[in-house]
Amino acid sequence: MSSKERRGWDSGARVLLKRIQFLRDRAPSRIANGTVLGVFLNATAEPLVIELFSQSEGGETFFLAPHEADKTIIWKGQVVVSHLQGPDNVPLDRRQIGKPIARGEIRLRELPSDYRYSPEWSDKRTLYYRISSNRIELVPASKAKE
Repeated sequence: MSSKERRGWDSGARVLLKRIQFLRDRAPSRIANGTVLGVFLNATAEPLVIELFSQSEGGETFFLAPHEADKTIIWKGQVVVSHLQGPDNVPLDRRQIGKPIARGEIRLRELPSDYRYSPEWSDKRTLYYRISSNRIELVPASKAKE
């Protein structure tokens, strides 16, 4: 900080630090972050489209090639999985969406109560889903990583 006068600043407000001391004996601050991640695995041999519908925040759509996994931010709401139709040489996001093959509900109650204070990419704030030919299921983190 400078004591020199600048345009747009209140010239009557100045701070002069004479001494700074780090307080190392203090617990680190805990800032809550409600972000939840979902890892979705396409366990089928077909390309899929996943549509997430929030109860309050709109939605998101993403695509998975056969046996592909993707991580995205999720929230409480509904998930609908559908086949993609079209030739293999057409990008997934340009194919036609077929009939739904699975529906499910995203519930955050499966997360530990302290997930809001865990690191951003922590397993405490991550839910794992496996998509098969007729269902979407929540799987434990230990099983998902096998």
